[in-house]
Amino acid sequence: MPLNAYIVTCTVEPETRRFERIERELDRCVSWTALSSTTWLVATEQSAEQLMRQLRLHAENTEAVYVMGMADPMEGYGPQRINRWLNRHVPHGNVVPLRAVRGRDASLSTH
Repeated sequence: MPLNAYIVTCTVEPETRRFERIERELDRCVSWTALSSTTWLVATEQSAEQLMRQLRLHAENTEAVYVMGMADPMEGYGPQRINRWLNRHVPHGNVVPLRAVRGRDASLSTH
């Protein structure tokens, strides 16, 4: 089954149980990597609607959750960790390494 690539972002506060549950839902996906503490690139067999339904269960009514599809052509400039993920899951994009912040994203995860 082909994989779908999404940008997922939310306003759920990190270090809350709701946020931990959102991260557990992401762990069920084929692969993900963090862009920031509340934004991820996600590869999954699920549709955007299916993924959104699962993530939304863990957010309060006042908290936002977005699942946005990614398709080529794509342009980007950033850390190697992000570029590798994009090149693996969103082929035919043009991403360029951001050498100035090479070590700054070490605290964010890729799965």
